[in-house]
Amino acid sequence: MNPEEQKPEKKTVTIYVEGTPHTWPKEEITYAEVVTLEFPDYPQHPEISYSVKYTRGRGNMSCTFLCPQKGYLT
Repeated sequence: MNPEEQKPEKKTVTIYVEGTPHTWPKEEITYAEVVTLEFPDYPQHPEISYSVKYTRGRGNMSCTFLCPQKGYLT
């Protein structure tokens, strides 16, 4: 059997940023990655802060906020 055939498919999730769907290839996403989906130039302007509100995170949290200090949304 070909070794590549044995690899399980990578799980993807769909996240919505300002109503636009984005397919994400991993189980975690950082604040910076979420913001960059909406504002591609964010890495050049880290002094700007954005509010990132999300639902259905780890443990089916009903609603919470992601900020640079919290790190990852899982």
